[in-house]
Amino acid sequence: MRLKGKIALVTGAGRNIGRAIALGIAAQGGDVIVNTRRSRENIEAVAREAEALGARAVPILADMEDEKSVRQMVHQGIEKLGKIDILVNNAVQRSDKAFLNLPFDDWKKTINMNLNGMFHCIQAVLPNMIEHKWGRIINFSGIAASAGFGGKTAIGTVKGGIIGFTKCLAREVGPYGITVNSVSPGDVDVIRDPGYGGGNPWRNYPKTVELTALGRIGRSEEVASMCVYLCTPEAGYITGQNLHVNGGAYM
Repeated sequence: MRLKGKIALVTGAGRNIGRAIALGIAAQGGDVIVNTRRSRENIEAVAREAEALGARAVPILADMEDEKSVRQMVHQGIEKLGKIDILVNNAVQRSDKAFLNLPFDDWKKTINMNLNGMFHCIQAVLPNMIEHKWGRIINFSGIAASAGFGGKTAIGTVKGGIIGFTKCLAREVGPYGITVNSVSPGDVDVIRDPGYGGGNPWRNYPKTVELTALGRIGRSEEVASMCVYLCTPEAGYITGQNLHVNGGAYM
């Protein structure tokens, strides 16, 4: 129960990695604000799972691109649970297209959701963390920012920006007892929206596993375990880092 008494906001927590993070925090004694932008059914199901683990859980719909929506979510979460100690910026929007086929609207949407959404969330929760002189902020980068992949110009650019943002913010808020890190997953066994190829894209590309040293794709829980660790007191001397969880696909 290393997170007893801590309150976490996890964005994009209706399924996949976000769900695993919320439940991982709940299993360690933390309470959770479970967010997604569309499916209330999903976040209510995750909240029930967290409550079954003994946590308090508040499901809240909010769109990361909308500053007002984000601030309302944070206000509601603090009103119901008292504070926010942990922020996990897991919500993601991606556009995997060759650069010459990449519409500018897709480029802007990727930036708005990933970079601006992270910006809105951190600005909303940071005063509460500073007030309590303790905080954990975890952002999500990705393997494309480090390894480079064709067809991932938009998401690779955004994820590279997240690493730079993480380092700069870590310097700024460190004196308040707040750590800021990013996590870069490799290929993980998740379910995507139909617009992203439908179902699980990695099951259709068995050669993906050849990129890894372990010869397999990862599980959401394996990425979540890194995030949960970064939330704990034991990780209090880790900040400004980008931590890869990719089975050795990028070293």
